[in-house]
Amino acid sequence: MRKNKEEVLWVGFKDTSPRRILLKSSITKNLCKIKKINFSTALVWSIIFCLILVPLNSLAVMQSENYKIKYETISGGQGLEQSTNYQLLESIGEVGASQQRSTNYLIGGGQAFGIMSNLPPAPTLVNDGSPAYYNKLHFTINTGNNPSDTLFAIAITDDDWVTTKYIQNDNSVGDTLDSEDWQNYTNWGGASGELVTGLEPETNHKIKVGARQGDFTMTGWGPESSGAATSALSLSFSISTNSLDFETLSPAAISTVNYNITSSTNGEWGYITTVVEDGNLRDPGVHEISDVTDGEVDAGHEEYGIMTSGSEGQMNSSDYAITSTNQTVASYSGPIADSETTVNHKVSIDPSTPSGGYYHIITLICTSTF
Repeated sequence: MRKNKEEVLWVGFKDTSPRRILLKSSITKNLCKIKKINFSTALVWSIIFCLILVPLNSLAVMQSENYKIKYETISGGQGLEQSTNYQLLESIGEVGASQQRSTNYLIGGGQAFGIMSNLPPAPTLVNDGSPAYYNKLHFTINTGNNPSDTLFAIAITDDDWVTTKYIQNDNSVGDTLDSEDWQNYTNWGGASGELVTGLEPETNHKIKVGARQGDFTMTGWGPESSGAATSALSLSFSISTNSLDFETLSPAAISTVNYNITSSTNGEWGYITTVVEDGNLRDPGVHEISDVTDGEVDAGHEEYGIMTSGSEGQMNSSDYAITSTNQTVASYSGPIADSETTVNHKVSIDPSTPSGGYYHIITLICTSTF
C-alpha cells in the first residue's frame, strides 16, 4: 500500500527585477444423586459421614475455565487415569469443585490444583511507536514469580474476547495455540518485551497470559491487559517556502537558494521523496541554462543543479542535474517523525548568457509504503 503527497515549485530568476516562485500543493495521496443404597451397615455409615462433611456442590465435579467433568466414576484410590490422547490426575477425598476467588486471589482444591503454575498477573500492552504503530503493539509479560523454566502462552483479542486468537512464536497472530507457541520469559523478550505484528490499523486490542511448567501444571488465563489501539496509516510532507528567487545573477559568483522538506510516516518501509522538472531553467524562446554535468556548479560557467544536506538526503555528495525523470532527494527505510532535508539550488552564468527572466517548475513527491 502506498500513499503519496506532492508539492509543485516554480523556480526562476530575472536579471533586472525580482522573480517569484509559485508553489502549488496537492495530495495524490452437579451434583451426584444417590437414588438407592444397597450396602452393608458399615458402608452406609461411611457414606452418611461423607455427606455430612462435604458440601453437595463439591462432589464429583472437576472443572476449569473451559471444561467440566460431571458424574465422575473413579475406581482407583489415587493417581493417573489415561487413554491414548488424554490423561486425568485425580485423588479421592479432596474437594476441588467449588472455587473461592476474588480479583487477585483464587482458592482451589485437589492435587492438580496444588501443582499448577502461578497464575500470571496482567501483562502490559502499549502503542509506543514514534510515530505510533499502525500494525503492531508492544507487549511485556509478568512471570508471576514462576520459575525460569516456566512456559507462557499469550491470548489476544480485538473484540473484547468475543473472538480469541494467540500470539505465535514469531510474534504474528494465529487462530490456534500450538506447542511451539509456549515460550519462556526470555523468548518473549524478557523485561524489554516484544512487538506483536500483523494487526489491523485503528483497532483496540487486549492480551492475557497463561503459564505451565510440565504436565498438569497449566493455569487458566490470567487477568487481561489494558486496551491498546493501533494507529491509522499516516504520511505528512511539507516544504518550508512557497517562493524561490535567485535575484540578479553575475558570472563572477554562484547564486544559491534553498528550502527544507520535512517528512513523517509510520509506514513499515519508510518513505522516498523524489524531484522532477518540467524542463530546463529557461527564458522561453530565448535561452536555456545548461545542467551541471561534472558534479559541481562553478562560477563563470553556465550551469545549474541541486545538492542536499541532512541525514536522509540522497544528493549530499555533489551537485546533480534536475531532469524529467524522478530522482530521489531524500529517503528513510522505516517509520520516522520529522525527517528534514535541505535542498540547495545552485546556478551560475557566463558572460555570454542572455539577460532575461528564467524559470522552470519542479515537483517534489513523497511516497510511503505500508
